[in-house]
Amino acid sequence: MNNLNYSLNFDIVCIGHNYLGKEWDYKNYCQNFIKIYFIKKGKGVIRFYDKEIILEPNRLYIVPPLKAADYFVCKPPLVQYWAHFYAKFENNISLFSLMDFNDFVEPENSQVIFYLFERLYNIYMKSSQFLFFEAEAILRYFLAILRKKPAKNAEKIMRQISRFGPVLSYLEENISEKTTIKKLAYLVHLHPTYFANSFAKVFGMSPLEFMISQKLEKTQKMLFFTEKPIKEIAAEIGFKDEFYFSRIFKKYIGISPTQYRQHKKI
Repeated sequence: MNNLNYSLNFDIVCIGHNYLGKEWDYKNYCQNFIKIYFIKKGKGVIRFYDKEIILEPNRLYIVPPLKAADYFVCKPPLVQYWAHFYAKFENNISLFSLMDFNDFVEPENSQVIFYLFERLYNIYMKSSQFLFFEAEAILRYFLAILRKKPAKNAEKIMRQISRFGPVLSYLEENISEKTTIKKLAYLVHLHPTYFANSFAKVFGMSPLEFMISQKLEKTQKMLFFTEKPIKEIAAEIGFKDEFYFSRIFKKYIGISPTQYRQHKKI
């Protein structure tokens, strides 16, 4: 299981710290990258549909990708350090497919976490490729603190995922193309029905939902990092109808593409 740690690939979106007041108030907001917070002062809430997480000083928190929640401040100012990043294994497999994490931990020495976040922020601001190796090491350390005990069946899950490697590679390389269950099943020499059931069992979603999630991930990156018009983004991931694309985006992410672009630094 240890070798999985070394095959984990990071892509840092942004790192920062801020002082938040009552303006930090978002409903049903969702992003496709991992978020880690360290709270220095104040009190806030992240409210998911099934639970509520209280943000309090000297705690380290993790928010998984593609999980909608309400965000708001209870006791301003909420002083927080944060890191937004992607962490995936080969074939675009999410970190959360193989590992479980605590919502938060209270580190034995919060000053160490504070120092590491300060260092992480300074590295990010310098934009040095060499220093990003150090940034990845810090993020790995945070994940190690937040991670629950390894699942006993993690290796088995990894083998099951590897079985669908040709499908995952095809979807990544042809994200703008239309495809069918029959075609995907053919890639791994399975009957379409058996393929669809097996895929859902391993990934926790149907092949169609997986395809949509990949399209949405690419969409969110383009909304975050580029100024491309929404119509152009929609076409790039295979949607000819901009308005239908916007409806799909809002259905899964909770807000429209335009709103997402405006609120990208929560």
